[in-house]
Amino acid sequence: YKLALCHNTKMDMSATGNWSSLPLVPLSDEMMGTPLESDVHLSPVKHNKPYDSSEEYMDTYFRLLRTECFSGMQSGIKSLLSGELDERDMRVYYKVAVTGFCASRASMNIAVSFQTIQPVKNWEKSPHFMFGNLICLSPSGNFKDPIWATVADKDSDLLNKQQTIQLQLCSEFNTLSTSEVLMKLTASSGFTVMVESPLYFHSIRPVLQSLQKFDMELFPLMNEVIHCEYSQEFPDFITEDSVFDVSSIFKPRIPGCESFTLENLKNNIHSSILDKSQQVALLESLQNPLAIIQGPPGCGKTFIGT
Repeated sequence: YKLALCHNTKMDMSATGNWSSLPLVPLSDEMMGTPLESDVHLSPVKHNKPYDSSEEYMDTYFRLLRTECFSGMQSGIKSLLSGELDERDMRVYYKVAVTGFCASRASMNIAVSFQTIQPVKNWEKSPHFMFGNLICLSPSGNFKDPIWATVADKDSDLLNKQQTIQLQLCSEFNTLSTSEVLMKLTASSGFTVMVESPLYFHSIRPVLQSLQKFDMELFPLMNEVIHCEYSQEFPDFITEDSVFDVSSIFKPRIPGCESFTLENLKNNIHSSILDKSQQVALLESLQNPLAIIQGPPGCGKTFIGT
């Protein structure tokens, strides 16, 4: 009964709350509500005009990323409940039953068996159950009682022989305590339905967490990014007297290219191996606090940036 002593540190369980305290997973009313992309609190990115504040900027990008992460799961669950789900859009597992668990100081892992509509021949090569991906379990099957977990370990032998997967319960996302979650899953053993996030949660989770922890007041490019102010000042680490080793862009080398000043580079860059757009990109990055270099694969972005 020691599990009953577990307590969770909960985030703001309101979809209308401050973006910095929003839970990283959808709330139950969000899952069953209007499409996430129709949320009235969702704002479009501003193009070519400033944001009113850093708070507005972070609110915009956090909510957009959160919506992108979970809209596929929300629409998939709705389609599942209405009998209209295309199996290619979201993976669903039925007759889920808890077969074991392992407690540690940091987390609670459970092993669950399940059944699929279509058999999986090779779990090792299957995209199912990628490490860290988000799992939503519903003891009732209607997903008004979501229990959140992530894939803890994809043991191919265990999957092939017993069709069992190990999950880590997300105590910070679940409204029930760990002991209540275990009792609920045990009571509904064999009836629980489980779905897997169509978008790889493990790649998005650290970004969402970092955004919520980031202190915008310490952001050195606030004027350029938030207020859209064009700066003609040199970056702090470059002065007019700075010298650069640009020998890598001159073949054959020209005299002194190992220690060119910015003025030397401007006067000689037309003789480099760079094309016109690459020349502009290099000079812009050396003369401005912020330079955005974009282009298709193979156009030299990495070469210019390094």
